[in-house]
Amino acid sequence: ACPESDGLYALLDSVTPNNLETVWSVGQRVRQKLLEVPMPGEVADAVTRSWGEIGTYHPYAVRSSATAEDLPEASFAGQQDTYLNIIGEADLLDAVRRCWVSLFTDRAILYRVQNNFPHRDVQLSVVVQQMIMAETSGTLFTADPLTGHRHTLTIDASFGLGEALVSGLVTPDAYRVAKRTRTILDRQIADKQVAIFPEKDGGTRQVLLS
Repeated sequence: ACPESDGLYALLDSVTPNNLETVWSVGQRVRQKLLEVPMPGEVADAVTRSWGEIGTYHPYAVRSSATAEDLPEASFAGQQDTYLNIIGEADLLDAVRRCWVSLFTDRAILYRVQNNFPHRDVQLSVVVQQMIMAETSGTLFTADPLTGHRHTLTIDASFGLGEALVSGLVTPDAYRVAKRTRTILDRQIADKQVAIFPEKDGGTRQVLLS
């Protein structure tokens, strides 16, 4: 590692779980420094080449996937950032960079400190996916996560893009479905007051539903 990165890791190692002000100040300094580092040319070239092959006119979701997301003793899922409805080369490269930087959000730094997980040991990949402009969206488990029953599907769904659901902004409708017969065994309709929809020129907006 270079001396500059060693200095950043030393700053991160100075964070303690009970000092939120230090978490904030160190996180801000680390993120700002990383945003100033140029993206490696070979990475930028690979991203733009693939983007050109898939279609430059599509909107994309740019998602973070960290190596420590699903561990037996801790879950880091959802602590890094996701960017939706990204349009254009400049915004795509910027979203990829910001996903990398989100490895050092305040919540991610604090969670690693609280769980004694070394900052040097966590890594992050960025997943770029062509987006579907969904009017409704949700998650589906092919086995019931509560009972482990493998012939029961469970579905959580809400209006708009799935970000409102996965970020906890809304309580979704919940369904249990018999896999073999595709019949609904149980449904719970929630009071879904918020939805996230794509903007025409890129990005998203949060909408209050009446």
